Amino acid sequence: MSFSDALTATAGAIQLTNAGLLTLTGDVTVGTSVLQNGAGNVLLCGDVSAGTTVMFNQAVELCDDVTVASTGGGQVTFASTINSEATMNYGLTVNTAGLTQFNGAIGGGLTQQLGHLITDATGSTTLGGNVTTSGEQQYGDAVTLTQHVTLTAVDSDFDGEGIDFAETVDGGTKN
Repeated sequence: MSFSDALTATAGAIQLTNAGLLTLTGDVTVGTSVLQNGAGNVLLCGDVSAGTTVMFNQAVELCDDVTVASTGGGQVTFASTINSEATMNYGLTVNTAGLTQFNGAIGGGLTQQLGHLITDATGSTTLGGNVTTSGEQQYGDAVTLTQHVTLTAVDSDFDGEGIDFAETVDGGTKN
């Protein structure tokens, strides 16, 4: 399933159930929630904005720098891995006054690392997997680690970008 144009629903929700690859080239703007489920992965090239919840249940690969936002302070969840297209180093910014939840690894290795990972100054973030970026990691809100996590920022252009925490970092609990 592929959407090359913008998807807009000013009032309501969008649920995308895909068996194969779901390609979102244009921006997605929704009044309430965006829910991706099904067995297929997601190729995300445009920004996503929802009034409440944004949830990607399968692996996401970025094909451009992307911002995902919940304008109403809802939860933004990435239930699986997030990678950049090989050797492209695209970055991800997440903005919400609610919870930003990363359950899987981000930037899988040196060929699919993200260019940057940024969360805003409100809300909170949980990390459930390793994070690898070629540039900065900025966590503007409180961070909870849900398991053992390694954060790696490969400063390939030697401009001093690294890993910054503006708020607390907590170890959480592991069952």
